[in-house]
Amino acid sequence: MLLDSFKVTAATTNITDMVMGMTFFESINGLLKGNIQMLDGANFFDVVIGEQDKLCPVEIEFKYLANKPVILRFMIDGVNQMKIFKSEKSYVMHLISFEEFNLKLNDINDVYNGTAEEVVAGIYTQSMGENNVLQINTLSTTNGKYVVPNIPAIEAIANVTYAAVDANYTGFYFYQRLYDEGKCRFGSLHSMSIDFHKRDDGKVMKISNADISLKELNDNDIMSEGSASIFELEEYRMHHSDKLARGEYGHKIHHIELDKTNLKKNEPIIKNQTQVETTRYKISEFIYGRPITIPPGPHSDEEPETYEQKSLFHDVNSPNTQAAVNLKKRIYNNTLNVSGMVPAAYMGVGQSVEVELGRASPEENISGGTYIIADINHIFKITDSGAGMDYVQNVKLLREYA
Repeated sequence: MLLDSFKVTAATTNITDMVMGMTFFESINGLLKGNIQMLDGANFFDVVIGEQDKLCPVEIEFKYLANKPVILRFMIDGVNQMKIFKSEKSYVMHLISFEEFNLKLNDINDVYNGTAEEVVAGIYTQSMGENNVLQINTLSTTNGKYVVPNIPAIEAIANVTYAAVDANYTGFYFYQRLYDEGKCRFGSLHSMSIDFHKRDDGKVMKISNADISLKELNDNDIMSEGSASIFELEEYRMHHSDKLARGEYGHKIHHIELDKTNLKKNEPIIKNQTQVETTRYKISEFIYGRPITIPPGPHSDEEPETYEQKSLFHDVNSPNTQAAVNLKKRIYNNTLNVSGMVPAAYMGVGQSVEVELGRASPEENISGGTYIIADINHIFKITDSGAGMDYVQNVKLLREYA
């Protein structure tokens, strides 16, 4: 499908005419990334990128299916694959989102209290500023205190994401979508499974085979959003025995008592040499162990409230949390790749869709049904005729079982 329009600006330079193609990748496992294939005959690389020797901002604006313009903002994070000719250069500019740029370069050395989503929101706000709001898709049941020891914000958020569990005992993800104006999201697997992408008519989005019947031809129902012709089952329970052995199905739980101090004495390899000792220390009581007393207001008759502090990660090795971690692994047991799909506007990772394959009923087609969108590769390429920018989507779909 052709874009209605597109424009690319790097720093203050309009480079639209140099762009041969663009790719943007969104995933539930990370933040938005991209690259731009350039044919540079205006010496843009030498004058703007190379001479300044710093990360330059890039703004991309495009319009698709007469929808409102989509505006994306990135930082150029490097250039490679350059071929130098006499009058021009071809190369690839790699992009990271403004949000990832800030979260990587801002170290956090602070203390946070509350639920997992409150802690993530606090870290995010401290790194990004008050005007940047984190979208919370799911509330967690994980709560406690997190002492962040001067590490990048993106690492601190990853730690909380790993430990967080919702009321349905499913794990969390921190991610971005293309059609979301740079917004970052924090949501659980259960929320994703019930968040269906809807078409303009309010119906659930269906990804289907592009083979057109005579009836569809007569009804002019051709190449609708979500149509594709290439479906590949990437994995169906590969290495299943290994996954069973690792306990990904809940049959094997290792519970580590972080509040105990164990002393392990290893036998020396060679006699008469110094013995090696390793020690696991408990979490310091000066961080979490002291009771906290909240005094009542100056005109209140209530008694002071006292409660014990606990680490946000105190249940990270509990059966429930480990089961949630294992579920995030098992969701990749059944992986379906869809290539060359007619793009669906505003569809993003972390949503669910219905898949229809062939003409068989759902009972006869085990690969059909409901899937969660894990990855979307947005591919833009100048047409051979130069008539405009063509747009397709490659999509990775997941579910735990067929």
